[in-house]
Amino acid sequence: MFYSKWWIYTNIYLKWVRKQQLEKYLQQIKDGEKPLFIHINRTAGSSIANALQITEAHYTLAEYETLYKNKFKTSLPLDIELISSIRNPYDKVVSEYFYRKKTNQNNINTLSFADWVVEAYQKKNPKYRDREIMFLPQVFWLRGYEKYNLKLIRYENLEYDYKKLILPNSRRKLPWKKKTERKPIKEYYTKEIKAIIYNEFRKDFDIFKYPKE
Repeated sequence: MFYSKWWIYTNIYLKWVRKQQLEKYLQQIKDGEKPLFIHINRTAGSSIANALQITEAHYTLAEYETLYKNKFKTSLPLDIELISSIRNPYDKVVSEYFYRKKTNQNNINTLSFADWVVEAYQKKNPKYRDREIMFLPQVFWLRGYEKYNLKLIRYENLEYDYKKLILPNSRRKLPWKKKTERKPIKEYYTKEIKAIIYNEFRKDFDIFKYPKE
C-alpha cells in the first residue's frame, strides 16, 4: 500500500482498513484458504503478507488464538498451517531504527543509532519505545497456549524459504516492501551497543541459533 503521510497511515489505514482485513483473514484461516502468518516487525513480513494477500497487521500467536476463539467460539486448530519469519537480531534492530527514522516515528531523527538503542532497549524510555511488542524478542511473538507445527522463514534465506513455504499458497513473486537503505551492519555496532542487543534478544540467539558475534 502506498501512503504519503504517516498520520493517514496510522489514523485511517491502521484503525479502519486493517480491522476489515483482519475479519476477512480470520475467516480465510478458518476455511483453510490461507495459512496463519505471524508478522514480526522488520522480518520481511509486509512483503510476505502482500504476497499472500492478507493483512499486514502485527499480532502474536497468542493474540491470534484469542481472536480466533472470540470470533468462532472454538480453539485454533492444532493442525493449522502456521508460518512466521525471523531475522538476526543485530540486523533487525538496525532495520527498525532506519524504518522509524524514515517515517520519523517518536521523533528519532535527532538520535544516532547508538543513542536510540540506549534509550529504547537499555533505558526502555517510553518516549522511544511506543509499542512494547515491537521491541521484544521474536520468540515472544511465537508463544501460544497450545503446540503447533511452526514453519520459519529466515530473512537470511528469504528467497529460498519463501519459495518453499509460501509459493504453495501463492503464485505471486515476493514483492519488496518497506526496504531501508543503510551501510553494512557491523559499522553500526560498538562492543557496548552490541552487548545491549545481545542481552535483550538472548533467547532469539539461543533458540534460533544466531551467532553472538
